[in-house]
Amino acid sequence: MIIKGRNKIFFAAIISVLVAFSSTGFCSNLVMKHRPIKGYQMPSPGTKMKLKVLFPKIRRIDLPVKALIVMDGKALFLPLSGTLDERDRSVYWVEIRAPLADLSYRFVVYPDDGEPVYSKKYVVRRPCLPDTRLASTEISEDANVVERSEELTRVTQRLRADIEIYSNVIDQLKEIKEVIQ
Repeated sequence: MIIKGRNKIFFAAIISVLVAFSSTGFCSNLVMKHRPIKGYQMPSPGTKMKLKVLFPKIRRIDLPVKALIVMDGKALFLPLSGTLDERDRSVYWVEIRAPLADLSYRFVVYPDDGEPVYSKKYVVRRPCLPDTRLASTEISEDANVVERSEELTRVTQRLRADIEIYSNVIDQLKEIKEVIQ
């Protein structure tokens, strides 16, 4: 096979890239897998959720992996913790609080001998904003028994959601207290 003209330059560029990657060995194994959450699956605002990224070809838990996160317009740059899954693959994760409206993020790996490697950008938006008003406990006095029982069921569900939100706030305050002390 004879390589001529522009094909020769293209072929030489491909060979040099392959040689560069094979000499480090690290970049060729740096495959990131992530399954983003859908907007409708996002937990209630303030509830803890995990962002995970899998490195199927690497078995190290000491890589410097970080997440660039923009949550409801506020930027965060958080380190990820590493662990091995049941198949001895590297899994890195960070626990965050679910946003009110939207979340965008990407993962960054800082290899020992090279430039940072970025994942693609993930964007998650809720299809509609959750109702953040406190539940009303008023029940119509002039409703019949069936309507009153249905309204009591709806009030109970809204109160459970309020209790979950209050519990999340208490957890956040405890975390802040630990950091301050």
